[in-house]
Amino acid sequence: MRLARVSSIGAARMRTCRRPSRQRGVSMLELLVGLALGLVVIGVITSFFGPASQHRRNLENTGQMFDNATYAAEVLSEEIRAAGYFGEVQTTAVTWGNADPCAVTASTLGWASSPAAAPRPLVGIEAADATPACVSNRRAGTPMLTLRRLDFTAAPVASLPAGIHLQVSTCGTDPVNKPFVVSDSGGSMDLRTRNCTTVAPARRVLVRTYFVECAGSCGADAVPRLTRAELTTAGTIALTPVVDGIENIQFEYGFDTDDDGLPNVYRTGLSGVAGGADNDWVNVVAVRLYVIARSRNATAGYVDTMSFDVGLNGTVAAANDGLKRHIHTTLVRLMNVGGARELP
Repeated sequence: MRLARVSSIGAARMRTCRRPSRQRGVSMLELLVGLALGLVVIGVITSFFGPASQHRRNLENTGQMFDNATYAAEVLSEEIRAAGYFGEVQTTAVTWGNADPCAVTASTLGWASSPAAAPRPLVGIEAADATPACVSNRRAGTPMLTLRRLDFTAAPVASLPAGIHLQVSTCGTDPVNKPFVVSDSGGSMDLRTRNCTTVAPARRVLVRTYFVECAGSCGADAVPRLTRAELTTAGTIALTPVVDGIENIQFEYGFDTDDDGLPNVYRTGLSGVAGGADNDWVNVVAVRLYVIARSRNATAGYVDTMSFDVGLNGTVAAANDGLKRHIHTTLVRLMNVGGARELP
């Protein structure tokens, strides 16, 4: 009897365990409450990360502006510092002349053998001056700067690459009226080195003009940039963008008036006094740069009320728009012009 009772109880428990449990669903009210809480959480997250993301973009925008100004100033400084490097040319024996910055042939670059003549290493084109024919979209009210030199690396005449090159004689028995040759072909280059046996190498002639390029009226939708107009190896003038965001460049030129290699007076251009040392670009031995860069994109809620002092060039008025701006100023010496004058 006892065994049967236990068996009966066990069977009852098994039937109880096998009975399916009832599952309770989610009511409409609970669902709505859950959705509302989810939206609140999403709103909090969005309100936190949205401004943070915008702040990051503003920082990147400002940082890029500073980098652009620094890079533009470095490029211009290096070019100015190297201007007037004419290799073995005896510059004390040449007559300095002018040349069109758009010239593309050997005969129009300002070089001549007899009598010996060379183009000025630096020539400023003031804001009010006419724009050279080979330049387009120059921003109104900004000057230009043309710099000339030779390539630092000399090339053998036998394998002369493309481009216009200058060969200099250092041989005492070469013709006196032929101190150098400027040509786009090695076939006309027969000058020799100091041993009067080896054919002298040649250096490529470099002509580079820097200006601010900006289409139209250069409004908020246009991106201004520093651009270079350069004599190419193909005998053309090519416009090459250097860096975006450069809105304005201004120059002050330091003229050496007593031939000691140091600037005595700074001007924004030639003095206009006939015969004056400060009325000849060849006497410029230093340049003070003013580079103004602007952000690529506007910053919400920001109004630019800053004006910029550009020295003798006056003041650049505040733009009163949503673009940020930065000015970079530096002083650069023309080593190949000023340094040569310091030699005894």
